[in-house]
Amino acid sequence: MLFRSPVSIIEALASGVPVVATNVGGIPDLIRDGVNGHVVPPRDPSAVARAVLAILQDPDRRAGMAVAAKLRADMRSLNQAVRNTNDAISLVSTYDGASAEIESILVRMREMSVQSANGTYSTDDRANAQKEVDALVAEIDRIGDNTQFNRVNIASADTKFTFRVGAQQDDADDVEITLKSLKAADLGDGVDGLDIKSQSNASDAVKTIDSALDGLAGARADAGAFINRLGHTVITQQNVSQRTSEALSGVEDADYAAESAAMARGMVLAQAGTAMLAQANQAPQYILTLLKGL
Repeated sequence: MLFRSPVSIIEALASGVPVVATNVGGIPDLIRDGVNGHVVPPRDPSAVARAVLAILQDPDRRAGMAVAAKLRADMRSLNQAVRNTNDAISLVSTYDGASAEIESILVRMREMSVQSANGTYSTDDRANAQKEVDALVAEIDRIGDNTQFNRVNIASADTKFTFRVGAQQDDADDVEITLKSLKAADLGDGVDGLDIKSQSNASDAVKTIDSALDGLAGARADAGAFINRLGHTVITQQNVSQRTSEALSGVEDADYAAESAAMARGMVLAQAGTAMLAQANQAPQYILTLLKGL
């Protein structure tokens, strides 16, 4: 039989009912959590765990689920926008890398054109130099035709790319760039038919290559400016995503510190109740001792 006070124990002794020296059944009535007023068993390790998603336990807070759903959708969309922006940076950086290599090729071709324009070289010397120029032009075309990102050609023709770098529904978060063709025929006035087999042709080739270098420098400047812009876009979107995540946590999650404090308070009450009951259960022994002395 379970008892809730020393008085009930004395009454049981007087009526001859056997006494069980415990009363733990009354302990849960002494302990209550700070969330919903539910009884918490003593030393329940899951008390805080059950409160982690307080929005699912507290009927008064379930209205926040709609807000949480929107915040979660925005957060995940923003994270995807960050990935989109990083992919855009990678694509344009790939184009810039190909442009840098073509620039090196054009510099070498200009060097050979200046060399062939010198009167100290024979016709055979210039013919041999032309072979290297032809090979370099072929390599420019190969780079232009085969530079890809995610199996998409990005340098074989003038191509406009549109990137979604935000989580909005319209095109307010779209950014665009047009990447110029890197084919030999499209660089400046065209270097595909470059001829340095004579002094005069070699001199003209220098002008043609300079025009190609100027056009390529402009394309690289556009790419570099776009990459720098997207770098700032990534930082901004990451900040917005982080703040959105914090807002979502505030709506959806319980205050862990507060719930831990509530559990600690409940454990203290449980221990105090146990000590009180232990003291109360010694009362029958005192009464029996008194009765034996009569």
